[in-house]
Amino acid sequence: MNLNSGAITTGNNKVVTNSTTPADLTRTSGYIKGNLQRAIGSGSNTYDFVVGTTSGYTPVSIAFTGVSAAGNNVTVFSTDGKSPSNYPVSFNNSNYLNRRWNITNAGAATFTASPSFTFLPADLVNTSIGNLRMYKYDNPNTTFPAVTNNGSNTLTLSGLTSFSEFGAGEASTYTLTYTAGANGSISGTTPQTVNYGDNGSAVTAVPDAHYHFVNWSDGSTANPRTDNNVTANISVTANFAIDTYTINATTGANGTVTPLGITSVNYDGSQAYTITADACYHIVDVLVDGVSQGAVTSYTFNNVATNHTISATFAVNTYTITASTGSNG
Repeated sequence: MNLNSGAITTGNNKVVTNSTTPADLTRTSGYIKGNLQRAIGSGSNTYDFVVGTTSGYTPVSIAFTGVSAAGNNVTVFSTDGKSPSNYPVSFNNSNYLNRRWNITNAGAATFTASPSFTFLPADLVNTSIGNLRMYKYDNPNTTFPAVTNNGSNTLTLSGLTSFSEFGAGEASTYTLTYTAGANGSISGTTPQTVNYGDNGSAVTAVPDAHYHFVNWSDGSTANPRTDNNVTANISVTANFAIDTYTINATTGANGTVTPLGITSVNYDGSQAYTITADACYHIVDVLVDGVSQGAVTSYTFNNVATNHTISATFAVNTYTITASTGSNG
């Protein structure tokens, strides 16, 4: 069959070619405005489906490999406009390809197919071919096969083992913004522009010297942080806090060190202690980080930059009784 010129309109019917020889259907300038069914031979062959609409010629060329047996009949038709019901929610409603194709297969043979879809320049709405992603709608599931730009106004998919509805549009994009709070910075890219469902790149909250990362403003403590499967804008701030150290104050019996127990002190801060013996007792020694300070009654840690300990020991007061006697006894 040769289509010299003009268009054959099928309506709800279809043009059928029963020959499995690819070259048995040719065209000069004509095409099928509606459904075209072709018989598919076994092995590897490429079939042109010379279809279009009133708007113009928008064919599909399908390269088959590994067709297990002859007998499959594949039907293709092209439609003006994006799908009112199947266009993915993850795609931009303003930037899209104003065209879709439906491919159906009847037959039991298995195959691998690489279809190339050719569209009209006017089908591009607020977009360019390099920004398009294709979708494959298999009720109720939508998948997004990888697209190869196969030249002017042609999009190619590969590795398909089934057919369904195909269309294209720009993926919706979202902005990931990472901000550092006081006493830190962000390492990595910010802001980031990410397609719907894609992953961002890792960013790290970097604290200034003597500070540490606490969390992000959304509660996440991941650091580095990577936002995956993005479906909305994200804007978060990294929170930092000054490093803190502990001073552990302990005491023996019969006296006290104030404040007693574990005290938290900020980096470069100070902490004063008072050492007091109970009534009738006295201070024997005060140890700071295991080093004797003598019987001091107070001690102050200054410019704290590490953990410390302080402890005190006490003893009962003792007195001397001197006994004396006169002569003769």
